[in-house]
Amino acid sequence: ETKFWLKASADSGNTWVVNLDEIGPSWKGALPDQYDPAHDTIRYKVLWGNLMAGGAGTEWYFGYKFPHSDLACEDWRSRDKLWDQTKVALDFFHTYLPFTDMKSADDLTTEKTDYCFAKEGQIYAIYLPEGKTTDISLPEGKFDVAWFNPRTWDKLIKGDPGQITGGKKVSIGTPPNQNDWVCLIKLNN
Repeated sequence: ETKFWLKASADSGNTWVVNLDEIGPSWKGALPDQYDPAHDTIRYKVLWGNLMAGGAGTEWYFGYKFPHSDLACEDWRSRDKLWDQTKVALDFFHTYLPFTDMKSADDLTTEKTDYCFAKEGQIYAIYLPEGKTTDISLPEGKFDVAWFNPRTWDKLIKGDPGQITGGKKVSIGTPPNQNDWVCLIKLNN
């Protein structure tokens, strides 16, 4: 949806800022931590999905069938782990990516469930929701590979391999474990 509205607005000559608002279903929304402490699905499909498509972020909606709903929330700590994960995503973008110069580039990778965000020829971020690997089409050059944990703010982990050579479709290597990971690929100048 984010990619659709970004393209449609750009094609009209009036590019929009696109974010996600009130994810559904309305009775559920973003659940309190006590019901969904990991927030795996909304981290993948909502938060990182929107940002990696070039979106501006997410407004978290609180479903009406759970404590601290959208109409009665008196304790914002009820979703403290979700706020932490949101901050991790935003900090990643602000620390490692020239995101205002990047675009969704899902067609560069072979894995159909990943998200690729790129400033082609310079830097690539690939969000892999299930800890799988993928191949990416890169231009000529040497590229450094590192892994980022989107669940917690940790240091980048050097990839294995730590460097790949472009000019062809190449494997990015395997993430550290079977959770979701972000692969950061950067041209080595």
